[in-house]
Amino acid sequence: MSSTRPTDWSTASSTPWSEPSEKGARAAGFVAEFCSLGGHVTHRLSAPVTGPQDHAELVAAFPTTGIDGVFVATHNPPLDALLDAHPFFSGDVADGVIAGFITLDSNTTGYSELAPQLEGIVFPEPAHDPLPSGPAYELYAFLMRDHFPEREVEVIPFAPGTSYYTAVESVLLAYESVAGDLSDGQEKFQQALSDLRFDSPVGPVELDENRNAIGRAVASRLVIDDERLLQPENVHRIDGVEQTYNGYFTSDSPEPSLEGPECVAGDPPSWAVAE
Repeated sequence: MSSTRPTDWSTASSTPWSEPSEKGARAAGFVAEFCSLGGHVTHRLSAPVTGPQDHAELVAAFPTTGIDGVFVATHNPPLDALLDAHPFFSGDVADGVIAGFITLDSNTTGYSELAPQLEGIVFPEPAHDPLPSGPAYELYAFLMRDHFPEREVEVIPFAPGTSYYTAVESVLLAYESVAGDLSDGQEKFQQALSDLRFDSPVGPVELDENRNAIGRAVASRLVIDDERLLQPENVHRIDGVEQTYNGYFTSDSPEPSLEGPECVAGDPPSWAVAE
């Protein structure tokens, strides 16, 4: 997933950890883009969501000077604590905060009291209006409503629903293309996956040589609607987002953690460079 480039930041802090098992993966994309552009990550702070929900330690550890912005990749409670108690988050924070997709998802309405403070924050989640169009999305919407009629599903293009659907659809399409042939260590099947190109509900998808998706990312901005509630508004669509971030990550890269990936300047991915 692509993060949004903070064009006027040179230093940043991040709170990348929502659960230990995820080991900072949600912040890895931000680090790759920001650092390849020459930025510096000064602090990486843990913000657990399991166990006691006292975030006083996080607030106390958060820097008060020396940073231009912060990437918050945790669930909502840590951001609540920072907004309530840390001077960096006082007033209008849009220019100093980028949020992860679970921090401010497309259903964010519980922050209505903080709407003036949060208006303008950018996060990687597609808005619902307008909904996608085209055969792939229409099929996805039909299948969702057909299989879950009792849920009265509002079919909207957000993760994880479309992510799971797209991942399974990739496997099924490749499996059908080789007529279920999994012989010789799945040689034909694995090659079919690598060659796969198809339209997902939210845009075109292909797989690289390692059978990882190359697809679309969408950045949204929080705006205040007529009812004084926060709603997402699409601001940027990025096609062709791939897993290496233009070589920042390789097969030898360690698993993302609270300490990594290392912040290194280099050749940024094409989508991170201002047009």
